[in-house]
Amino acid sequence: MRYLKTYNEAVGVKLKSELKSTVEDLLIELRDEEFITKVSQIDYHSQKERVKVTITSSREFTYRDIKPQIESVWSYLNSEGFRIEHFTCVEDWENVEEPEDDFTIHQKGITHIWGTDPSTSKVTSIDTEFQRRPSIRIQPIHDPENFDRIQKWIFEIIFTKNKIEVDRTRGRLSTNEELKPQTYLSAADKLSNMGHIKRPEQLRAWATIVKERETDARKKVVLEEAKKLGQFQLRFTKGSEIKFANCYIQLWHNSDYYTGELLPDWMNFDRHNLWPQFMFGIHPVSEEDAEVVDWYLRGEIKSYTNSMNGIIWIQDVYINLSTGAYKDEENNVKLPLTPSGVVSIESSEFSEVYFSNRREAIKFKNLLIALFEGDIDYIQPNNKDFKEDIIETWCENDERPVELSELEDFIDKLRMTNLNKLYRD
Repeated sequence: MRYLKTYNEAVGVKLKSELKSTVEDLLIELRDEEFITKVSQIDYHSQKERVKVTITSSREFTYRDIKPQIESVWSYLNSEGFRIEHFTCVEDWENVEEPEDDFTIHQKGITHIWGTDPSTSKVTSIDTEFQRRPSIRIQPIHDPENFDRIQKWIFEIIFTKNKIEVDRTRGRLSTNEELKPQTYLSAADKLSNMGHIKRPEQLRAWATIVKERETDARKKVVLEEAKKLGQFQLRFTKGSEIKFANCYIQLWHNSDYYTGELLPDWMNFDRHNLWPQFMFGIHPVSEEDAEVVDWYLRGEIKSYTNSMNGIIWIQDVYINLSTGAYKDEENNVKLPLTPSGVVSIESSEFSEVYFSNRREAIKFKNLLIALFEGDIDYIQPNNKDFKEDIIETWCENDERPVELSELEDFIDKLRMTNLNKLYRD
């Protein structure tokens, strides 16, 4: 039970602490109004502390109904050095600069989408900003006693704090001269409105330089994370022609897809099995390797490279978590997970990219096992620790948590996966 030992060493849930008690006290009024509140305080490998607050109700409510209490919790935890990591939200694509509501809690995010360059008509990687505003999620659940479907309204917010100094700047520059590019652009606009000509041009030019430096620093940090996963020789096929390239790889667990679509569909019997998705990206090691990738991408490698982090997203990896249904409908009994250990490689636009030989396939299998066991401290391109993301999305899921014994079985099955599926199409 190697993983179980690692998990217990890495994650400890504090049932009693002054911090947790204070947060619970700030939520007392909600409990008096028949809300169900839950506070958990978790330590991750003695580096990061996390406080998770969940508020649920069997009746419909809005964020304004819980706003005073939630923002009191945020004010308290902020004074203790915590930051907001995530909260139940809607993504506002129109009000990018400022949220339309007077909420203290909001976030600005950047997402990667595929679009068409209007000047060249080529498919390209576009990074778009949006605002996250707090909202309430309606979630159908199964009653634990009779398995009937009932509606639940839920709001969840997570706060994190680094317990030790860890370099997680993710490409930020430390010199005081380099503010955000938007700051210089805003100043340039104000000076232009005042009639200045030369100074606004200088500020806009400097904003471009700062933005380029930020992007270069971000790409460097992301590449260093990819190097933790190792260098792999991959086989690229186009028609009857085959070429090989050495690449660093990236893996990104698609937790939004898992919680928002995959798991609900499986629990509603719209899916007969459970296959979590992991986005698979690459960084060519040398110029020669980049030429092979460019050949594979029909000479448009720049169009398929994310301009913010330098990753070329080429396909997806799916790993089977359960081959069976959520429950026995006839007897209305929840069924255990039945992982098969099968790993599937899929691509929507190009032919699948496989590992060049059995040795490389073994390396990849061992990498997956190490990531799930927590032996590699790998930060995904979305700035989430891989292991923490799996624990939060799978093991702490309110609808269908993956038990530690099931996770252990999943890893054991992964050790016996069919390697042919990783290097033979």
